[in-house]
Amino acid sequence: MPGMGAVGSEVLGGFYPYLLIDLVILVAAVVALRVVRARRRSREPGAIPGPPARRFLLLVLGSIWILDGLLQAQPDMPGGFAQNVLAPAAQGVPGWLANVIGWEIYFWQAHPLDLAVATVLIQAGLGVAIIAGDGSRAGRFALWLSILWAIWVWVGGEGMGGLLAPGATEMMGAPGAVLLYAAGAGLLLLPIRLWDAAWMGKALRRGVGLVLLGGALLQALPFEGLWTGAGLAAMYQSMAQTPQPRFLSAPITALAELSQSHPVEVNAALVGIMAVLGLALLWGRAPRSWSVVALVWLVLVWWLGQDFGQPGSGTATDPNLSPLLAMLMLTAWISDRAAPGRAPNRVGIRGRLAGWRLPLAWGGLGALLVGLVPSLLGLPVAVGQSATIEALSIGGPLDPMGDQSLPSVTLTDQLGQQVNLRQWSHKVVVLTFLDPVCFDDCPIIAEQLAAADEALGALARRVEFVAVAANPVYRSLADVRSFDSEMQLTHLRNWRYLTGPLPTLEETWADFDLDIELPRLQMVDHPLLLYFVRPGDQEVSMAQDATYPAPRVMTSYITLIEDQVRQLAGG
Repeated sequence: MPGMGAVGSEVLGGFYPYLLIDLVILVAAVVALRVVRARRRSREPGAIPGPPARRFLLLVLGSIWILDGLLQAQPDMPGGFAQNVLAPAAQGVPGWLANVIGWEIYFWQAHPLDLAVATVLIQAGLGVAIIAGDGSRAGRFALWLSILWAIWVWVGGEGMGGLLAPGATEMMGAPGAVLLYAAGAGLLLLPIRLWDAAWMGKALRRGVGLVLLGGALLQALPFEGLWTGAGLAAMYQSMAQTPQPRFLSAPITALAELSQSHPVEVNAALVGIMAVLGLALLWGRAPRSWSVVALVWLVLVWWLGQDFGQPGSGTATDPNLSPLLAMLMLTAWISDRAAPGRAPNRVGIRGRLAGWRLPLAWGGLGALLVGLVPSLLGLPVAVGQSATIEALSIGGPLDPMGDQSLPSVTLTDQLGQQVNLRQWSHKVVVLTFLDPVCFDDCPIIAEQLAAADEALGALARRVEFVAVAANPVYRSLADVRSFDSEMQLTHLRNWRYLTGPLPTLEETWADFDLDIELPRLQMVDHPLLLYFVRPGDQEVSMAQDATYPAPRVMTSYITLIEDQVRQLAGG
C-alpha cells in the first residue's frame, strides 16, 4: 500500500495484470513490425561488431537497465517505493530538493499502479533498445533518453545521490549509481574510432580513480559526521537489518560494532584505502595489479557497505554504485587487451537474430511511450496539487472552522461498542474519513495518524484519533477490523474506526459536507480531510489532501498533526 513496506492484495492484484497487458501489447507490436519488415525484404542494418570493450559496456549497461526494470516489478514497489525509496532521499536535503521529491511522492501515491508499471516499462525498455538498437538511430535515441532519465532519477529518486545531505559516503553509494548509467551512455555515444584509441582504457581507469578520490574526500569531511561512532556505524546497522542470510549480515554487523567502538581508526582506514586506490588508478604507470586490487575493494564495498544493493528489502531499485564502477574497470581491462581495429565479426546470437534487432529496439522505445502515457495523463492533477505540497512541507494548510460544534451522531466502533462523536469532549479529537478497502491514500492517512500518536508520547493520552467509514458498500465491522489489522492499528488505545447503518453514515457525511462517489473497483472517491477538535467538541481547523509520506520525511504531514494537537492540548 502507498506509504507502507508491504502492498495490499488489491494493489498487487491490479499491478501484475496491468503490467502483463502492456507487455502483451508490446510483444504483439514487435512481432508485427518484424513481419512487416520481412515482407518488405528490407535490409537490416548489420550488427556493428565494434571494439570488444564497447560491446562489453553496451551489453552490461543495457542488462543493468533491464535488471532495474525487473526490480521495479517487485510486489512491494507500488506501495513501498514512496516510503522506502523516495522518503529517505528527502531527509536532510535543502528545501528546494525536498519539495521536488515531495512532489514526486505525492504523484506516486496518487497513481501507484500507473507509475509502478510505467517505471518497469521505461527502464526495461531502455535496456532492450540500447542492446538491440546498437548501430541504429533507435539505439542512439535510447542512449540519449537513458541519459535524460538517469538525470531525473538522480535528482528526484536519489536526492542527487545524497551529496547534499549529511552522512554522504561512497560506501553507501554516493554520488549515485545512476550517474554512471549516464556516463556509460555518453561513452557509447562516442564515435567508434575513439574506442580503438590506446588511451581509452587509461581514461576509464582514471575516471574510476577520480570517483574513489572523491569518495575519500567525502569520507574525510568532518561535517559528514563519519568520524563519530554513531555516524559511522549507522550506515552498517541499516544494512545489517535487511532480511538476508546470516553469513552475509554477520560481517556487516561486526563492522558496525567496530565502527561504534573505534570510529576514528575505521574511518581513517577507509579514507586511506580509497585515496591510495584512487591515486594508483590516476597514475598512468601503475601496475595492472592495482586494477585487481581496486576490483576486490569494490566487491568488499558492495557487500559490506552497499549490501549488494539490498535485494532483500523488497524495494531495491538498482545494484548500487560498486558494480557500475567495476563495469568501467572491466571495460578498461578489455580495452587494454584488445588490438585496435581487430574486432572479429562473428555471427553468434546477435547475427542469427539480426532480423529481430530493429523491431526489438523500436519495441523498447515503444515501452517508454506506453509507460509515459498514463503518467503524463496524471501530470496535470499532480501539478494542480503542487501548491498543496509546498504548503504541507512548511507546516500545513489549516483552514479555520469558526468553532463549529461536532454533530451528535452515534456510530459503532471496531470493538462493536456504541459511541457518540461528542463523548470525547475532554480530549482533543483528530477526525477523518477512511475507506476500509482503499489501497491508495487512506492507508497513508492511517499510518500518519499512528506515527503522530507515537510522536506525541505521553500527550497521546489526551487525544482521540477517530475515523468514520467512507464507503457505502464496504462498511461492515469485518471491513473496518480488517483495515485495522492490516494497518497494525489494533494496539492503539486511542484509535476508533466507526461505522454504522448506511442512513446514519450518510447523515454523518452530510454533516461534514463530504461528497462521496459510488465505489469504483471497491474504492470510493472522497475528499482527504482531517478535522482538529479542541476539548469541548469545537472544531477549530481542517486540513486537506493529507497525502504526504510517512514518518521518515522530516517535513511531513505528521509534524502538522503533532503541532496542531500540542497547541490544542496545551502541551
